[in-house]
Amino acid sequence: MTTLDADFNALDEHGRIWLPLAGREVQVGQRVLLTDGDVEVEATLAYDEARHVWLGEPERQTLRRRPSPSGYPLPSR
Repeated sequence: MTTLDADFNALDEHGRIWLPLAGREVQVGQRVLLTDGDVEVEATLAYDEARHVWLGEPERQTLRRRPSPSGYPLPSR
């Protein structure tokens, strides 16, 4: 599964995550793993024709914290 960087604060009105994918070879319906470095979530790619932007439709039940690179647990938020 392809991993893509995402800003989980950049959402459209439907809760989909805006993705800067210019120049990437992706397809509508492709399953990807979105991450901001601390958390990750599986998503399905969609393209908004009106806005000309790629979006990730997250599967919220797959949301999880990534392990810390140091091996120590990340602090709770």
